[in-house]
Amino acid sequence: MNSNVKTSFHAFPLNDPQLMTEWLRRIRREHYAPTKESRLCSAHFLESDFISTSQDSNTRRKRKRNAQLSLRVLRKGAIPSVFPQLPERLQPMASTSRTESATAELRHQAESDRLETAASEFLSLDKVGSLEEIKTMLESNPIPVGFVPVFGADSIAFCLIDVEDVPNLVCSIQNLLALAKSWGIPDPNPRSAEAKWIEAAIDCLCNLLEESNDSATPLMQQIQFIVEQLRLRCQAKEARRYSPGLIVFAMVLKSTSSACYQVLLDQDLLVLPSVRRLTAISSPLIDYSSGSIVGMQEANPASTMLCFMVKSIAGKYRDVVALFPLSKLTAEILHEHYTSVMGMLQRTNLNVVTILVDNHSANRAFFVHKLCGGILQTCVPHPFHREKKIFLLFDPTHTIKNVYNNFQKRQSLELPAKDSAFFNVPLPHVKRTADSLIVAKFENIKELYNLEQDKPLKLAPKLNSSVIDPKSIQKTSPKLALAVFSESTAHALEYYSANQGKPWGDTATFVHAVTQLWKVLNVKTSSIGKHKRDCCRDPVRSDTDWKLTYLADVANYLREWKACRSKGLSDETFLALSHTLDALVEVCRYLLNSLMFEYVLVGAFQSDPLEGRFGWYRHRKGLNYYVSCKDVLDAAKDLHSESSDLMEEAGQIADQLNLIEEIEAADANVTYYVAGKIAKSITAQRSCTACNQLLVATPDESAAEAPSDFLRQLDRGGLTNPSDLVFTICKEAWVIIMQLQRCQRFLKSRKSHGSFCCALGCSNNSSMSPAVSFHFFPKDTEMKRKWLVALRRKEFKPSATTQVCSVHFAESCFKEQLAGFLPTTRRRLYPNAVPSIFPTLPDRLQPVEKKRKTATAAAAAAQEVDFAAFLKAPECSKTKAQPTDTEADEPEQPLQELHA
Repeated sequence: MNSNVKTSFHAFPLNDPQLMTEWLRRIRREHYAPTKESRLCSAHFLESDFISTSQDSNTRRKRKRNAQLSLRVLRKGAIPSVFPQLPERLQPMASTSRTESATAELRHQAESDRLETAASEFLSLDKVGSLEEIKTMLESNPIPVGFVPVFGADSIAFCLIDVEDVPNLVCSIQNLLALAKSWGIPDPNPRSAEAKWIEAAIDCLCNLLEESNDSATPLMQQIQFIVEQLRLRCQAKEARRYSPGLIVFAMVLKSTSSACYQVLLDQDLLVLPSVRRLTAISSPLIDYSSGSIVGMQEANPASTMLCFMVKSIAGKYRDVVALFPLSKLTAEILHEHYTSVMGMLQRTNLNVVTILVDNHSANRAFFVHKLCGGILQTCVPHPFHREKKIFLLFDPTHTIKNVYNNFQKRQSLELPAKDSAFFNVPLPHVKRTADSLIVAKFENIKELYNLEQDKPLKLAPKLNSSVIDPKSIQKTSPKLALAVFSESTAHALEYYSANQGKPWGDTATFVHAVTQLWKVLNVKTSSIGKHKRDCCRDPVRSDTDWKLTYLADVANYLREWKACRSKGLSDETFLALSHTLDALVEVCRYLLNSLMFEYVLVGAFQSDPLEGRFGWYRHRKGLNYYVSCKDVLDAAKDLHSESSDLMEEAGQIADQLNLIEEIEAADANVTYYVAGKIAKSITAQRSCTACNQLLVATPDESAAEAPSDFLRQLDRGGLTNPSDLVFTICKEAWVIIMQLQRCQRFLKSRKSHGSFCCALGCSNNSSMSPAVSFHFFPKDTEMKRKWLVALRRKEFKPSATTQVCSVHFAESCFKEQLAGFLPTTRRRLYPNAVPSIFPTLPDRLQPVEKKRKTATAAAAAAQEVDFAAFLKAPECSKTKAQPTDTEADEPEQPLQELHA
């Protein structure tokens, strides 16, 4: 910078966000937000960044052209680059301006010019003027072995002499020019002789493999391995693609001996994947078992699991029918697996009504391009039964979660203030025009949380810090969305807006509208509306139900909101929500009219069962959140085998049941008493006369053979005589229970999801490990803390039902519990017992046992210290120290055993 020039100050480019970002990056001030008054002096700019002379093109002005400016002006796009006070590591890197030759068009032009120059040089060297020049060239360049040149007056002939046969003329003057060219100019892209021989060997071996009838023989497998090795040898390292079989072979070698595998890589005897490649492949989703890798797709590690679950709309049946490990999910892959699964379901006579997916981009592309032909529709024909319809839905839970994420990310949403069923409450009393907007601000939610944060009683108790400022992993949970879009939050916003003058009316209207929509979409039982006394939670019972009209009206409002181009939801969320509402209206009418449903539960069209099933899988594999593909497949196989065994055994028992078996008189009297209790409890809740007559009988009406002696002895006027129907049902139920008690396997399998161990990596449960006992956490705070420290689980909070199995306790931690004179099979822990055995944990996480020093150990340690000092002292004689009389008379202290 010129010292004679006066320092000038320049404002920040606030109107140019891109240039502003570059200025802030060069200044290196963290969290700095410049204002309109902020300035940067000219000392931080180069001299070339300024316009110092006038560039006025108006000749009529009296001022001189190209005169020096009195006020220095920055050039457009100037960036500060001079900061002498900053250390060298923070100095901005000098950026070179992009030359004109850096564009793609000019690079292609330069490459074309270079090729033309090389071609012209080649043609200049390719000229043959006379035979004398060819003779001179033959003298300086050797010819192939076996050829003999024959020079004539006006020709040159090349002969190949064969000693076993007569000489033959193989070349004459006609192709002499081509031979001369091959000697004079080399091939621009030569291939080595080794590569040509390798390609020839590959072709021969491939022909052998094609001609072979059995490719599973050891010889054919060896040939396949050799062919792959030869092909990989001819490829560059970056372009090599290893087959799954070779990856399995490499992983077995590496797991057997890492040093041996490294020696093979260093000596380059085989073309194998690098250690880094194998480490990348060995992701948490991949596992090696029984000679094969689970979790690979076309030699690429799987990053996700594609799961297909079938769920009954009218019942509780749900089951996973297919699991596919995938490295990348695309619409083509999804359509391929969808076709195979639909064919399997068609063969099992399952009637598929809807397809439910989340709002992933691959799922949207699958719906639009693969099923609907480019335009999204609410239903498509069945791929194997064209007369049937399949309705396409996006998961409502996932969509409501996206509404919350849009609201939290954009901080404010602008909704058109139009009369719609979406706003089923009166709008705030504000003068609005036809083009006015409802502005919902997430800042109002924050203010409500901060207002009630320290209060013991809150109007919005569901709000917490995670709802206000969620982490990335927390945004995947719908609990945050349901905390904002809840009745308590909506009513709290309305209360403070009406009674304390808070400007939260628009936000309360938006929250209340989304809450109302979610209540209509989340009806999962037929009686929830009656219990909650809320008509929004009643099931849809007819095609003219007001809830169907409401959903259609909300879908139309969402399309109008998107068309007005105000600050709203993302296009993907608009599409998914409006499409789902339209499809739900059509599928409800289809079920009511075509399939003759009595009512439809809209909450049945959700993906919660799929999330719950994966929770089962993680539970069965030691409560690990990140499970491998093999763990998921094994857990699914176990559940299927247990269910199939249970159904098969239940069918056998049902065939063997003898419902006409007579019961003993004592059991019959007790059954008659229980039947009367059941009839009384049912009639007490209902005032129906027909029900009372069906379930209850007077003492005179009861059958004479009915075992009512026990009831009459206990009756003081308040007991009930059951009817013959109720007594017969109770008696047959008792017969079934007595016969089922003979099948312990059936009763045990009913408890297939009993107690689980919460230790990390432990998969013990009460159904699969009957010899293992399970123990609850202690109620004492200090002992509970010791258990948590021993478990080594970060941020783990046990519930009232969390248990630890007996495998993690030493035998000395248990005591025998006596019942009378016989020991029981139930094992109990001592009050001070702490888990200490964790075979699945790595060594660095194993609990360290602290041993207390005894008196004898302390004396031995002191003696070792004195002996070491004796060796270091040069003036002392190295003789054994004699004990004093006091030490000799003291008795030896026994070593004590300490139990944790």
